[in-house]
Amino acid sequence: MALELFWTSQASISFERIGDYIFENFGIRALTEFESQVESTLSNISNFPEMFRLIDGKMLRKGRVSKHTLVLYRIHKAGIEVLLFVDQRQDLSQSEVDED
Repeated sequence: MALELFWTSQASISFERIGDYIFENFGIRALTEFESQVESTLSNISNFPEMFRLIDGKMLRKGRVSKHTLVLYRIHKAGIEVLLFVDQRQDLSQSEVDED
């Protein structure tokens, strides 16, 4: 049974920022492909939440969406909390992930 996905505000903002970057630099076709990859990856996570590895010392998981994009998420009894999308060309600081 698939678990429900819950997006944090950080996840929504980072998804939009990456999408804007892709659209501005590579066009609508690349943006559509990115959105499809995100949808497919999140569907897989919903069905198989432990498919991606844990980040050392944390209850976070890191999954690959595309060549340049990762998704960070946390598994809860109520569902999957999508925390953040990261463009690997950017630096991921610890302050971007809320650990509450």
